[in-house]
Amino acid sequence: MSTSNQPWHHGNITRSKAEDLLSKAARDGSFLLRDSESIQGAYALCVLYQNCVYTYRILPNEERKLSVQASEGVPIRFFSVLADLVETYYSPNMGLATHLQFPVQKEEEPEEEPDPVKYPPQLPPRNFSGGLSANGSKETLGGESQTSELACASLRDTYLQRLQHLDMSNLPEEHQQSIQEYFHTSLRLDAEQAQNGNPNLPHLKKLTMGICKHLNSEISRTLPTLEAFQRLLDQQLSPVVGRMRSQVGCLL
Repeated sequence: MSTSNQPWHHGNITRSKAEDLLSKAARDGSFLLRDSESIQGAYALCVLYQNCVYTYRILPNEERKLSVQASEGVPIRFFSVLADLVETYYSPNMGLATHLQFPVQKEEEPEEEPDPVKYPPQLPPRNFSGGLSANGSKETLGGESQTSELACASLRDTYLQRLQHLDMSNLPEEHQQSIQEYFHTSLRLDAEQAQNGNPNLPHLKKLTMGICKHLNSEISRTLPTLEAFQRLLDQQLSPVVGRMRSQVGCLL
């Protein structure tokens, strides 16, 4: 099941590298495959659609046949050869955000040329995750950044997985798209700002305000009516009727 000669198979590149390559392609339907970072023998199909990168797992079964974990309601198809799988998903309505159209080619690695100039010997790479500095404190430098990036990616994957199993058929299409876009792109930005000391979650606030914009106008239209009704009930009445007014007033 060798795929090394396929232009769309990028081997063991990271998720962030795949997203960078697709962002540079900047065309809906651009795609590439990479090896799964967590499951041996599995792959990740990355597809660009409306400036969002959608990632679908390609998992082998016990017979080593491959299938795409796409949207619910789409029959699962199994393939012995990865190239046949890719060819099939060029067709529309296969459960992906959009069908495959433009394979993203591998980046050519520059050839190493002999360097006649002698440089001082390079220092060995540091172990940022657990090494100690001269004063005995732990060096975290690049380790913190990598850990933060992995945490953000894990958080995003968790919510996207939950989103796939959430029935949103009764929601307005505009709200569905806003929620999906937030978890695909803006969640990571909010998480990074929170880690940098800004707990305001501006993108989540923007999403909430967008969902509630019609609610605000409805409240503004209804509240004056309720206030006028309240003023009417607040006028002085006889004791018996006054007790009734108090009970009605509790409802407002």
